[in-house]
Amino acid sequence: MHVDDDPCVLESTKNILLLDGNFEIDCAVNVQDAFNKIANNRYDVVISDYEMPGKNGLQFLKELREQENFVPFILFTGKEGVEIATEALDLGVEYHVDKHGSLEIVFEKLMHYIRMAVENSGTNL
Repeated sequence: MHVDDDPCVLESTKNILLLDGNFEIDCAVNVQDAFNKIANNRYDVVISDYEMPGKNGLQFLKELREQENFVPFILFTGKEGVEIATEALDLGVEYHVDKHGSLEIVFEKLMHYIRMAVENSGTNL
């Protein structure tokens, strides 16, 4: 599942991952939408933006963990900062991918981390 409040980012990411990575992607535009989908589906990995209206990506992760949902979590954001990185690690983010930079490198890294997260969790794509 990919959670981001920017529909263009969701659509672009979905298209690239489907084309280059042979992944199945479900999208959510905010944390509440994501929780509604999680209630009815099982996901191998959650990819989430940090900065979203309502609740940010780390608040989302915290709520997931409070619900004893330990799905691998990748923070996919352009938001930087030591506080965010520290909180992300404390909450159990498996990987952090910066949206800025060469699109080829950003998406290669994202696909690699998705595969690693799935492999480390013992599920198969």
